Amino acid sequence: MTDIPLKCDCGSVQGHLKLISPKQGNHVVCYCVDCQAFAKQLSKEDTMMDSCGGTEIYQTAPWNMLIDQGREQLRCLRLTPKGLNRWYTACCNTA
Repeated sequence: MTDIPLKCDCGSVQGHLKLISPKQGNHVVCYCVDCQAFAKQLSKEDTMMDSCGGTEIYQTAPWNMLIDQGREQLRCLRLTPKGLNRWYTACCNTA
């Protein structure tokens, strides 16, 4: 297991995933309409989606992620009334 550093595109928000291993989460490529709409909402289609419209996601428990700097930049949105909560940074729209 290892810690993995995280940061937004501009570096204002920084943190890390703690003690990550293959058993601690799932690495997937999602092709759902919601993930594609989220990338478009952030104007990040070119960087968040692959050529087929897929978005790479690492699913892990919330307690595995620590924000060390820039917590005030975190924002959450829902694209539909019953949709998932999706987190991003206000400073540079990093998902």
